[in-house]
Amino acid sequence: MILADKIIDLRKKNGWSQEELGEQLGVSRQAVSKWESMQTVPDINKIIAMAEVFGVSTDYLLKDEMEEPEKKEIKEEPIKNNTSKRVVTMEEANAYLLAVKDASRGIGTGLFLFCVSPIAAAILYALGVGGNAPFTAEKGAMFGSIIQVFILAVAVIVFVLSGVKLSKFSHLKRNTFETEYGVAGMVKELMKTNEHAHLLRIIIGVSLCFVSVIPLMACSMLAGENDLVIAIGGSVMLLMIGVGIYLLVHTCVLWRGFKKLLR
Repeated sequence: MILADKIIDLRKKNGWSQEELGEQLGVSRQAVSKWESMQTVPDINKIIAMAEVFGVSTDYLLKDEMEEPEKKEIKEEPIKNNTSKRVVTMEEANAYLLAVKDASRGIGTGLFLFCVSPIAAAILYALGVGGNAPFTAEKGAMFGSIIQVFILAVAVIVFVLSGVKLSKFSHLKRNTFETEYGVAGMVKELMKTNEHAHLLRIIIGVSLCFVSVIPLMACSMLAGENDLVIAIGGSVMLLMIGVGIYLLVHTCVLWRGFKKLLR
């Protein structure tokens, strides 16, 4: 049980509201609410005060693995700060994870656009060849190539914006940091909550990439010399690959962000 859950549990056992607990600790109701929702972490003085108010040890509040409260207060050694490492606070950790989430979607979207960018050229060329459009195959390929270049430009912009969002947290890449108390517990809770979705995205993503060739093969066998049907089959294949890669990249980048804060 992490600190936030322990505060909620002990407060409710004593029948106190957030405002009543805040009054005893000399803080506002909003401060207690932020502690309980893991938006912030109380400083060591407030943790000592909470231990006295709740009648439990500070060890119980600080150690996630301790599920049962100790009534006897244990004297603790003063905490020594490691000045050589930057401390990542709860607010910074939440901001980093939000940036990673946005970046994972951006990178996945960029790769998806790369995968589907040839579709327009293939479809327009096939329409021109079949005589079903008011333009020749060459013009169709040219228009399609222009659309492809535009899509690729958008993909590059998405990549750059995703990189900018993560560049603000470049210090986390050098592993010269330590996390504030509560950050590791919060990250582990998020990993536990997202574990099922993470595995499901990987399974679906890999499966889509493997079976993506089936529509192209089916259209090739059924179409004969109909280039448009073959182009549609190829387009479906590229769409399936794009979706599969999006799911894989999105979930893997997000999971890597979780693990980065646990190092």
